[in-house]
Amino acid sequence: MVSLLDEKRQLFKSHHGLRVSETPKELAFCAHAINQPSNILIVEDAREDVRFHDNPLVTDNPYVIFYAGISLVNENGYPLGTLCVIDSKPKKLSSTQINALNALSAQVLTVMELRRKKFQLEASNALLEEKNIELKNFATIAAHDLKAPLNSISTLSDVFNRHYSDGVTEEGMELIDMIQKSSTKLRNLIDGVLAYSQSDKSISHSRDSINLVPFFTEIESIYTSTNEFKLNLTTTVEFIDVNKSGLNQILMNLISNAIRYNDKDVVVIDVNVSEEKDTYVFDVSDNGNGIKAEKIGSIFQLFETSGAEDRFGKKASGIGLSTVKKVVEKLGGDISVTSEVGVGTTFTFSIMKV
Repeated sequence: MVSLLDEKRQLFKSHHGLRVSETPKELAFCAHAINQPSNILIVEDAREDVRFHDNPLVTDNPYVIFYAGISLVNENGYPLGTLCVIDSKPKKLSSTQINALNALSAQVLTVMELRRKKFQLEASNALLEEKNIELKNFATIAAHDLKAPLNSISTLSDVFNRHYSDGVTEEGMELIDMIQKSSTKLRNLIDGVLAYSQSDKSISHSRDSINLVPFFTEIESIYTSTNEFKLNLTTTVEFIDVNKSGLNQILMNLISNAIRYNDKDVVVIDVNVSEEKDTYVFDVSDNGNGIKAEKIGSIFQLFETSGAEDRFGKKASGIGLSTVKKVVEKLGGDISVTSEVGVGTTFTFSIMKV
């Protein structure tokens, strides 16, 4: 039996050969065993033991004549109960049997501790999921509530600019322009936070069979208006089975960044696709500005950026790459980056096969 003791009862949490599930604590042999947690309590014949000879468990059913119990002491040093063996006739234990009982008690403690930690983990996961839902709901509500006044600011400043600019000084117009740019930047930031909070919602468990050549041709066509842009694809596989929406989200973000943060006359992006046993591997390389070594370790963190301005003089929000990382991990992969300032950057990510 595996017994646990509380203030009034001995509870049999696991038992074989005995039908009862609990006894009063004052009758329990185990209540004596846990008082010597470092030793095994062996009672070879309870009828001859002054502590137990008149115990109703000895004199009546189930007739506990022999008892051997070892304390179950948790990692904090508290005895919780015992692992015990009983019989209705006298017995002696060999050293081998005592060693076996000690080994079994250690196994019982391990299982109990794992079960306790499993319940704690399940409770923590449930709480975390609840907080994640609350955070996503908050992001949606906050985005809606913040964008409404921002849109009003942007619209009103635009109206002011078009109808009253003649009566305003040059310095005043510069201030109006700053208001418009700041409201646009903040609106984009809010959109980014909302996209990040909902990025995993858009990724389903469905898989699509993708022919890589036309897939990348379609992506390239989106950027045809970009001056001097080249996208080169090298692949060892023709078709891959992945979530198309997730792959699109990853590649569009990486390619857009490669174009924005590029100081070369001709933007060149090389994509290499290969496969390993369990994953598809993508290398997306550009000939852009590169990333400083001290920034490499933090660029996937939310709101962290390389600090550089893009080719339009704007700074990043620090949301795009953290969203990419989130989507990659949702698809069972991981992502890393290597870069050299002035030469270019390579992002390597994997996606789990079906």
